[in-house]
Amino acid sequence: MKKILLAIILIISGTFMTSAFLNMNLQAEAKEKSMSSKLAKNLKKGTFPDAYGKIGLLKKNLKSHNGLLVTPFIEDTIGDDYYVFNSSNPTPNSKIILIERSYTYLISSSSIKKKLGKELKYYSLSNSVQENRTSFYKAGKYYVSIYKFSSISDTYTILQVGTKKAIMNSYDVIFY
Repeated sequence: MKKILLAIILIISGTFMTSAFLNMNLQAEAKEKSMSSKLAKNLKKGTFPDAYGKIGLLKKNLKSHNGLLVTPFIEDTIGDDYYVFNSSNPTPNSKIILIERSYTYLISSSSIKKKLGKELKYYSLSNSVQENRTSFYKAGKYYVSIYKFSSISDTYTILQVGTKKAIMNSYDVIFY
């Protein structure tokens, strides 16, 4: 009797685990999207679609919208974007050097390569860049970093667009 009950429990739990695993795989695959042409064009202009500012814009000209500005030491947002300035204590004449935005899905590597071209090679000064998760591209005169992460409970892509120096400082890398 015990063997029969044990067999039934194993069959039921095995079926449940298999279906749960298949559902997780389907959900993970559904969260990957292609990079839009609009996003790629905006990155080449040093901004994001519907952003309140762009690279090189002065702080005084940045439209504030239900949020605060970002300095290298304070992380507050305007909308969904983080803005970093060329000064740790920004004045109205400080320029935006980096903008960051997070997406709740993965952007496919093939679409990134198609829209932005070849991935840049780099040397990490502090080994802080996580291999296979962060990639760097040149988009027009600006530089883009793309950090992708996916687990069972969380999936996201973080994009940064900025000057070469700002991206290198953000990740502690040197491009070659």
